[in-house]
Amino acid sequence: MKDSKHGGQKMALGIILLAAAAVSVAVGFLGGLYMEKSLLLTAGSIIAAILAFPGLWLVTGEGIDREELQSLKERIGSGLPEFRWKTREPVRASVLGITRNLRNPNEKATYYIICRYTDPETGKTEEFTSRELPEYPGQEVIGKWVTVSFDRKGYHVDIEPVLPAYLRK
Repeated sequence: MKDSKHGGQKMALGIILLAAAAVSVAVGFLGGLYMEKSLLLTAGSIIAAILAFPGLWLVTGEGIDREELQSLKERIGSGLPEFRWKTREPVRASVLGITRNLRNPNEKATYYIICRYTDPETGKTEEFTSRELPEYPGQEVIGKWVTVSFDRKGYHVDIEPVLPAYLRK
């Protein structure tokens, strides 16, 4: 009995949201028509879209419960290729070389270490750039191995083990 009452409340809220969306479109359309301001029509349409989607969701009963939402978040965080770096294990990459950003005059004296990782399963290669270095680290670093770790903000190349002592943090 409680479920049907809760379902009725969801349906009523959905209908209210859809009605508010319709009113928003009408106000935007009429305001834009009579005041000749397209901004009103645009604003009304945006507000309508924001209200209509949850309204339709509630009316049709196609809602997602908390467990389904958590499951979806986990699948997005770990399964889709474009989100792969967020939960990725560290990898070992080979140092390819040292570069500078010559396009920016302020960075001409700043060096970066470039490294490459090749996924043994897929054969896909990825290149990574280290933090800024104030001095040239020397050719000795080329061909050495570094660890690349990942977090939600991106990646970090651990170059400390391959750097000369005077460049280590």
